Amino acid sequence: MENPTPFSEAPKVVLDKLTASLVPEYVEFLVSQDPEVLSARVQGFMQYEATLPGHVQDQVASAVPTRYVSVPDEDAGPLPL
Repeated sequence: MENPTPFSEAPKVVLDKLTASLVPEYVEFLVSQDPEVLSARVQGFMQYEATLPGHVQDQVASAVPTRYVSVPDEDAGPLPL
């Protein structure tokens, strides 16, 4: 598969990741597009990839309690005589 647009190293890595996650038919469609369109798609995927960890972290933070409430132990009180 030939890449018609010269990319710097970072977009080339992103393009490789993008093509690895797509079906072959869509990869052919993606590469056959105009170089400006291909560059815009790669830039969009780079932005998506950069923001994804933040979204995942936000979801995890909202699902996990931020403060743990200690439950008193039943055996912690004074023992009866």
